[in-house]
Amino acid sequence: MTQSLSDTNPSVSDVQFQLLRHASPARRVEIAAEMSRFALENTTFALQRRYPHATASEIALLRCAQCYGDDIATRVRAALATRACDDDVS
Repeated sequence: MTQSLSDTNPSVSDVQFQLLRHASPARRVEIAAEMSRFALENTTFALQRRYPHATASEIALLRCAQCYGDDIATRVRAALATRACDDDVS
């Protein structure tokens, strides 16, 4: 017996999959985009609760680290610092 990781009732889950199977490719892409947007928004909200005094930029970098890894976030942070320095010189 396979154990489900979902808290959705199995009969409701069956209906959801049936609807997804019959959806057009465009609708499937739209659903995937909505799910991605929902996940990113929830990540942002969770980080804002965890770091209530962080700026929007700091939250964005934390989200970057969480989604793409510390190496990418470090590179983005360095690029932003370089750009800020270039703007100060201009």
